[in-house]
Amino acid sequence: MRGETTMYVIAIIVLAHFVIGIGYLMYKLSKPSKKKSDQD
Repeated sequence: MRGETTMYVIAIIVLAHFVIGIGYLMYKLSKPSKKKSDQD
């Protein structure tokens, strides 16, 4: 039981990481920035 719960927790963390990362990229790409080279 414990191993299965750990797998679920890891899967949720990984999925949340992907969702947050994609959302952040969409936000960064959609937001116009004049100093893009300085920000990177």
